[in-house]
Amino acid sequence: MTGRPYTQRLPALGLSIERLTAAVPADGFFYLMRTGERVGRFRSLASAQEAWREVVRLEGWSPPPKALDAARVLNGEQAARWARNRKGIPPLKHFY
Repeated sequence: MTGRPYTQRLPALGLSIERLTAAVPADGFFYLMRTGERVGRFRSLASAQEAWREVVRLEGWSPPPKALDAARVLNGEQAARWARNRKGIPPLKHFY
């Protein structure tokens, strides 16, 4: 079968879309898998992803919030403040 292998995983739900992998037949179809079991077979990636989104919606899953790095945020704010305070001020001229 021609084509490239494809895998998309969501470990939190045991969900995956696979094509041309060891877990699915080498027929070129995209398979929606749930904890290792075939849930659906699709001709296109778009239709497999549509079914994926429906499963995710029905499960009520959402990604966990990203943790903020306080030091990075403060450094960014400090740099922005520094740039604002110096905006419009011509550079110092050196006199010799």
